[in-house]
Amino acid sequence: MLPHVRGRLWWWTLPGIQLAVTLALYPVLFAFDMSSAPLGLVANLLLVPLFSLLLIPAAMLSALLLLVPGGSALPAEWVVQVLATVWRGVDWLAQWGPHWARPGWSLAVLMQLVLGVGLLLAPRGMPARGAGLVLLFTAHLPVVSGMPQGAFQLDVLDVGQGLAAVIRTRHHVMLFDTGAAYPSGFNLGNAVIVPWLRHQGLDHLDLLVLSHGDKDHAGAAPYLLRQIAADTVLSGEPGRVAVPADLCLSNYFWRWDGVRFGFIQPAQAKHFRGNNASCVLFIEGKGGRALLTGDAEARIERAMIPMLEAHAPLDVVVAGHHGSATSSGQGFVSATGARHVIYSVGYRNRYHFPNPGVDRRWSAAGARRWRTDGCGRVRFDFRPGRRRPHVSAWAQEHPRYWVSADRPCEMTGSPASSMIGASLDR
Repeated sequence: MLPHVRGRLWWWTLPGIQLAVTLALYPVLFAFDMSSAPLGLVANLLLVPLFSLLLIPAAMLSALLLLVPGGSALPAEWVVQVLATVWRGVDWLAQWGPHWARPGWSLAVLMQLVLGVGLLLAPRGMPARGAGLVLLFTAHLPVVSGMPQGAFQLDVLDVGQGLAAVIRTRHHVMLFDTGAAYPSGFNLGNAVIVPWLRHQGLDHLDLLVLSHGDKDHAGAAPYLLRQIAADTVLSGEPGRVAVPADLCLSNYFWRWDGVRFGFIQPAQAKHFRGNNASCVLFIEGKGGRALLTGDAEARIERAMIPMLEAHAPLDVVVAGHHGSATSSGQGFVSATGARHVIYSVGYRNRYHFPNPGVDRRWSAAGARRWRTDGCGRVRFDFRPGRRRPHVSAWAQEHPRYWVSADRPCEMTGSPASSMIGASLDR
């Protein structure tokens, strides 16, 4: 970049260098599934001189003073206070600053970004330098969905001891639950869901469903909605979630792109509080059926058995209450006839979910059993013309980074021995 700014005034040179660094790093960040933000350029204009000229020399000097007999710790405390203030500012920018739309990851897009940036940063006189801008622009154009009419895709993400599932049709996106938020400020919306959505090239939700008000299902909603807009928010407990929401009405059905969606919890669920107030989502496309029950317990499951028997077998069921013994009753398991069941559980969770008795029921019913702490992300792709959905998991695609004996992705062993701490009956 230096030839581009040589001989320019300093107020042109500094932004030019930062722009070049931002452009050069963009393909690198993209290659490693990391996001980039336009405000990073402005932040670096302030932070690079601040750290280079002030904070790093001050930190080294304060460290030397601590080694001197009788030296004061006050300079080090000042440095720490300034660093804390800077960190709060950077964190604010990360949460509130705008992000440019990121294309979905592919090797072809990565090569296009590398070539585009290379042309833009090439020395003057290089032929076709302007084509670099065209390459960058076209890489960020909206991509027509490859899903045909009647198809849908279900991704259940690993958000620890919680739940977050993304459902996509040809032109629509829904998020079912957001995972937890913690008093420290850490939340699964910022840590997992937002980066994953942007990695998929998604920056908008048609519908956010918060099954009920428990923190492990709805805690991260406020943080997520600061960065990803949602047209509609529904919940089984609108008064308990920290964002404006309407009630998910029982027996309410709609269609997106040839796929039928509906809330099938019994009408009395709206009078309950907690787990049994959960929205229960039924999805039916030309390639199969899926069911997400939130934390709905056995009494709710029993009320849904007639409807489930009419649509059995289901292809995928996300086990209620993370595989707790309060859900997945024998009648419900039999009624679904599920071919796959997903346990959304935290690694070494203190509840020892999934419960061994529950897992034995699903296993005896012939369901393949998956757990998010072992899979990272498990995806079911429902396409017209297929007899079964295609299933894939992040752990299976990246075995070098995810292999662990005590967190299987697909549970193929005997239910009693495949659990972590399987002796508890919760």
